[in-house]
Amino acid sequence: MKDTFARIAEGAVEREADRRLPVEEVEWLREAGFTKLRVPREFGGLGATFPEFIELLIQLGRADSNLPQLLRGHIGFVESRLAHPHAEVRERWLRRIGAGVIVGNAQSERTSTSWLAPEATLKDGRLNGRKFYSTGSLFADWIQTTASLEAGGRPTSSSPPPRRA
Repeated sequence: MKDTFARIAEGAVEREADRRLPVEEVEWLREAGFTKLRVPREFGGLGATFPEFIELLIQLGRADSNLPQLLRGHIGFVESRLAHPHAEVRERWLRRIGAGVIVGNAQSERTSTSWLAPEATLKDGRLNGRKFYSTGSLFADWIQTTASLEAGGRPTSSSPPPRRA
């Protein structure tokens, strides 16, 4: 991982100054296994503990502070799947991520106060709406989003909403 971080750091300042997207650098991270660090080995990942992962995330941030932010949605998705209550859903996604899939995030809306009440709708297989926060989705193989089945209805997603305490 250190070699990959060093390669990323070499061009970070120029990339930022030129406003160039880190397409190649994200692929280097994928190839090095960074995107599957937390996935258990049995699902194709590297099985890193949370403290080990955080240390590597800090090192990546030192190399290029934009990359941890870019992968924020992916990191959150991996952690949510590690704790998912349904084994079938958990294992299906962990295998995909272990195989190299990157997941982006496009849940937030400018006009909604919560992802639990999205204004975007899903009707006849078509998503209609605008998502505001989607950093990193350009680099994703899959994008996690939410939508109501009809305006003002319950959101649909790949997993049930979290329970409130």
